[in-house]
Amino acid sequence: SITGHTLDFVCTLISNINGLIKFLLAPPLNINNISYHTFYVRALYSYDPYNDPLIPCKDIGLTFQRGDILRIVAYDENFFNKNDTYISWWQAYRENSYDIQTDLCLAGLIPSDNLQQKRTNLLKVIS
Repeated sequence: SITGHTLDFVCTLISNINGLIKFLLAPPLNINNISYHTFYVRALYSYDPYNDPLIPCKDIGLTFQRGDILRIVAYDENFFNKNDTYISWWQAYRENSYDIQTDLCLAGLIPSDNLQQKRTNLLKVIS
């Protein structure tokens, strides 16, 4: 399984394989919980996936700054269960990201509103 490995690790692994490679793409267990209704949000905080211990794969996270406009294209409030707590991620684009020399125009994972509220509340309790 390649779950949890970095993109570089997977690319290196695939490049070292000789012969036929078969990929199995599996849909979510309950596709009815996923919404593909697009909506926009303004970021109230800055986010860097490489500093987030909860994101399932840092390489597919979307970095954004406070004030950025994000277009949410897919979301599921019960996406990922960690330690009996549902942690959910949204797929988003950063609007006005047209610099094709960087990955700014690619979609990536961002913490859901629910996840970020839980994280903020936990930090308040700790401090």
